[in-house]
Amino acid sequence: PALDPSHLHYLHWLAALLDRTRDYGASLEVYNRIRTLVPNNPEPHVDAAALLEMLGRYPEAREAAGAALALNPSHERARLFLIKVDLRDTKPDAATLSAWRASLEPIARSTNPHVAALAVELLAGSYTHLRAHETALELVCLVL
Repeated sequence: PALDPSHLHYLHWLAALLDRTRDYGASLEVYNRIRTLVPNNPEPHVDAAALLEMLGRYPEAREAAGAALALNPSHERARLFLIKVDLRDTKPDAATLSAWRASLEPIARSTNPHVAALAVELLAGSYTHLRAHETALELVCLVL
């Protein structure tokens, strides 16, 4: 049987393939098409946020992660990418970093290893912002 280029699974795999071959512009176009086709699904919003964050397009990444969180406020990957964008794009104060850590610590214990790894990376980064390198290292060792 022929592949249907309008099928969501086809589009998802196409976006992932384009991403892996570093055709980021085309990949983002496909993710945006998926977002239009299934606007109530947070996953394509998070996928777009991840790609936009990696490209340094922080306002757009923040918007995409926010769209996912509007659909599902407890979506772990969306929360992670929103924090990651803010960590890269802003100079958070100690209170903001503390709030992020409180949000990230439970996610670092996620049963999804990719989500847990990203949470640990962000936790370590939040401590590094405070110049608490020993605490960051202890945290990584604790979670591992």
